[in-house]
Amino acid sequence: MTQLPTIDYDLHQLRNDIIALMGLMQDKRQREISWIENAYMKVLYSDSQVTSEVRQSTRNLSSALCVLYFVTTIEHYFPNTYCDSTRIQRNLWDEMQLYGWLWSSELERLRAYRHVRHSFAHSPDGTHAKNNRTSFNTVMSSSHPLPLITSDGTKITVDSGASIKMLDEIHPIFQNVLNRMLGSPEFGAKLPL
Repeated sequence: MTQLPTIDYDLHQLRNDIIALMGLMQDKRQREISWIENAYMKVLYSDSQVTSEVRQSTRNLSSALCVLYFVTTIEHYFPNTYCDSTRIQRNLWDEMQLYGWLWSSELERLRAYRHVRHSFAHSPDGTHAKNNRTSFNTVMSSSHPLPLITSDGTKITVDSGASIKMLDEIHPIFQNVLNRMLGSPEFGAKLPL
């Protein structure tokens, strides 16, 4: 049997952070995100064609910003990489997958959302970034692509409501990660006496 690497990360803090993240996502989904997602309705010009164009642009921009915000928030509470006690950078998400706490399909989706975040963070028009592009392409060509997010091969488009769909999809992933983590012997072995 292959020896798993020891996760040199405070798992109790990670548990608390995941719980805090889930609460934050639920709270933001019910309040601020719904308001932001519907802000485009406030756009009103005397020319109905201009109103329509600006509303569509505002809808897509606000959705992209919400996705960017939530992926950044996820990475704050649930970091992809960390420095261990010897100051070596390690990949927490990959280590959690090795332990069976984060399934490969869940990891692929998180990386696909990270690609969307990288793309909009580095290019306001959604031009594809290099980071996590393979994961994005894999998820988008699967039978379950990211909801309300499309790509023409060069740029990503985030449609209205994408951030709400993302939260609806991500919340159960973190609930499952938490359940698997808490039920594992590795986590129990790190409990204080």
